[in-house]
Amino acid sequence: MQSRCPEAAYNLTFHGFPRSCFFTDVTSATSPDSPQSVHRFVCLHKKFLFDIPKEIYNKGEGINMIQRSVRGRKVLIVFYGLNDLDQFNAILGMRESFYPGSKIIITTRLHENISKARDQVSATFKVKGLDSHASLELFCWHAFKQDYHVQGYECYIVSVIEHCGGNPLAIQVLGSSLFGKTLEAWKSAVQNLSLITGDPRIQNILKISFSSLSDHDKRLFLHIACFFIGKDMNFTATVLDSCDFSTRFGIQNLVDKCLVEFGLVDKLFMHPLLQDMGMGIIRKESPKDLGKRGRVWQEDAFNILRKLTGTETIKGLLLNLSSEKRSDFSRQIWRNIFYSEPMNNSKPTLTPSSDELAFKAETYSKMHNLEFLLLNNVKINGDYGDFPKKLVWLSWRGFPLDSIPANFCLEYLVALELHNSRLQHLWEGTRFLLRLRFLNLCHLHDLETTPDLSGFPNLETLILEDCIKLVEVRASIAPLDKLLVLKLSDCKSIIKFPTTSMISLRCLNICRCSELCPPVQPLQTSYTVQPNHFNQSGQGVISILPHSLCSLSLADCNLSDIPWTCDPPTNLLP
Repeated sequence: MQSRCPEAAYNLTFHGFPRSCFFTDVTSATSPDSPQSVHRFVCLHKKFLFDIPKEIYNKGEGINMIQRSVRGRKVLIVFYGLNDLDQFNAILGMRESFYPGSKIIITTRLHENISKARDQVSATFKVKGLDSHASLELFCWHAFKQDYHVQGYECYIVSVIEHCGGNPLAIQVLGSSLFGKTLEAWKSAVQNLSLITGDPRIQNILKISFSSLSDHDKRLFLHIACFFIGKDMNFTATVLDSCDFSTRFGIQNLVDKCLVEFGLVDKLFMHPLLQDMGMGIIRKESPKDLGKRGRVWQEDAFNILRKLTGTETIKGLLLNLSSEKRSDFSRQIWRNIFYSEPMNNSKPTLTPSSDELAFKAETYSKMHNLEFLLLNNVKINGDYGDFPKKLVWLSWRGFPLDSIPANFCLEYLVALELHNSRLQHLWEGTRFLLRLRFLNLCHLHDLETTPDLSGFPNLETLILEDCIKLVEVRASIAPLDKLLVLKLSDCKSIIKFPTTSMISLRCLNICRCSELCPPVQPLQTSYTVQPNHFNQSGQGVISILPHSLCSLSLADCNLSDIPWTCDPPTNLLP
């Protein structure tokens, strides 16, 4: 896709220029200072100066000769894949030497190149992937040798094209590989899409940007590909910073190289083909012995837990045993194209077998260095004292017990997520989790009160949404002077929460907390309540708010008015 656009522009316009040249694959994946890179730069100059017999031995000499050659001539030059900063700057430095009317077209994966040279660039364009209709047409030309699909293949076409994410090369490669194949072959291909997209023609292009990364950014990319897609930036930085990553700096590097993007509300997004590439790199760490890979997920994680083959090499493990029906927007687009079928908004359902399947706790005993453990609807039998002692992020959706065993070591946790679980209470007494910064207990329908939070001095985010039996937030939350976010929406039974201290609170959501009693004392704090939404019906709930309040969400809280007992906040947004 990236090369097709400048190639088309070149073919349409080169006739109008006395001198023109199209350079492909300008920059190799080697270091810009390596002999190979210098050689390629010299060769680039020679290609442009094909009619000059003199030998060119270095970059500086080549630049000077190009400048002399183009002086007084209108030229068209296209550089595809110019990802070396020295080459990029050298070419921009010749800008004044080009005759008026000359055009230079550059494609690059390095966004920072363009950002640093905006005053020297006339226009910039981000190459977008093909839309749904164009993807379908291109795929059909290669898979069926016509511009429309064959009946009976619709569900397979949807899966393949969604996986390609608008990438023309991937669509062409996969479409061609399926031409003339049986429905059984199509079904097998769809079940193994991540393996099929390992085609060297695709992978060699995708790996160019990855190969240029530092070791730090490579490790960061692989962590994101496996565990952090869909997570917001703040959460990702909170977790990875505690693992000695320079997360924000590294992610910006990945964004600049078009390896990661930000989606809605600051959530991390990665093209499916790039994710496949990352997972392929991890598989090659140990092709046969799964337990010696640094990160494992799904089938590989399942087999490791079942066969008790985990090792100290594993840093992260993800296993999701729930069966969730896809109902995202992209799926709706494809339904409209093929069937005009309404979107299915059904809730996630569990696979019949997963409800009875359980693994042994001892399977974790050898994973001494495990930092990320992400489980969904997974049951564990045995002694929870066998779990790794240095977990940084534990996400266990559908935690199977009614409380957390006392010997389950959580002291290194930075993030703990136990949503959609049957927990009635977290644990007995007080546990000191000094590193904990993020606690998600949403959708715990049997939880009646919060745990003693006084042992979490660094807690920044507490999520208790949809805890329908929760009656109160215990007073131990009040001294938490680093708490920034408290979410209580849909806690329909909650009567009160502390109204003193919480000096750092910035975000408070109490939507649909219809039983909440009025606070007795002023909130001695500065915080933001989001989103900006007032529902004015029923009786008053809150009468005293801090002066620094910026926005307030009280939807469906039986509120008819806010009877301020002191001056209202001056920063409250309408």
